Amino acid sequence: MKNQITAFMMVCLAAITTHAGDRIGNGGDEVSMEFLQAFSSAMKTIANESPELSTQVSRANLEQVLAGATLLVVSDALTVERYGVVQDSIAVNDASTKRIFVNRFRWTEIRDPHVKEAIAFHEVASLAGLESTGKYPLTARYLALVGLSPDAEVIFTIECGRAESNALRRVHGYFAAGEVSRTDVAKAELNLYQAQLQCQSITKEKFCASAPRAANTMAVGTLEESRVGMRTDDELTEAERREDQVKAFCR
Repeated sequence: MKNQITAFMMVCLAAITTHAGDRIGNGGDEVSMEFLQAFSSAMKTIANESPELSTQVSRANLEQVLAGATLLVVSDALTVERYGVVQDSIAVNDASTKRIFVNRFRWTEIRDPHVKEAIAFHEVASLAGLESTGKYPLTARYLALVGLSPDAEVIFTIECGRAESNALRRVHGYFAAGEVSRTDVAKAELNLYQAQLQCQSITKEKFCASAPRAANTMAVGTLEESRVGMRTDDELTEAERREDQVKAFCR
């Protein structure tokens, strides 16, 4: 088993090195290594603790799935739509291109190594067609194996918006120092509300009491700042899209 894991890690490292100049950037290699190690740890735990799950996973040949994929660590937000609301994700995958994207900031915010293992396992299982966004049958069983809540929806939000809460505090500090605008504060607020909604730590009613205002402030601010060259057209399009989705959800 040890030799198999070592060989698997070498193959994956080759794939990462090939794309080191793409979107990984500073610190990307460290995050990539952590992701690979997290996946390997999950596979070892499954092999040792759950013969039934191990048999199911072995049939899918997940190590080869990851070895044939490209792992990209990015700073850009990774968004998925759930319940009609766009949310920033820790990681996403694209089966058509065999790529896994990991958001550097959100990954490094995770303190529990078992959560990282579950995320890495889920992304590879998704590439293999065993799971998808909102459907975590195997990952839920893994979480139970390591003594965590099998509710992957909650686990994957990093303790119900802890990362977004930390980000909001930092943005408030930057705003007080005059380094960012009110638009950035509103965006951080919206990110937090959406993370809390995703893990159901707030109700739809509470979300809709605050999120539309934050979304509107973000969209209007982005429009005004785009007129003076402070925001790109892509940022404006994204801000307007997020506001429209919040409006539709809360209608």
